[in-house]
Amino acid sequence: RHSYQVSAEEQRFRDAATMRDSDLIELLQDPATRQVLHVGYGELIAPRRSRTSGRPLLDELRAVLLQAPERYATLLDAHIGRHLQELRSAA
Repeated sequence: RHSYQVSAEEQRFRDAATMRDSDLIELLQDPATRQVLHVGYGELIAPRRSRTSGRPLLDELRAVLLQAPERYATLLDAHIGRHLQELRSAA
């Protein structure tokens, strides 16, 4: 957390609690939200529990990813591919 420069501005975030479930994917398309998720993923592996289910947050994340493993793999490949392309361009 201390090694990242986070440029996302808190007041620009949408409140996920007020969004329809079908619209939540929009959050992942927002650069500010993605930046905060990227630097905050450590919270998912911390021994914290979901407020709704009482299960560890990492277990909640795994359950979601296991619902559509092929889609997750495709999206992850595309995401990592973009990073690799940027590295190739910078070289």
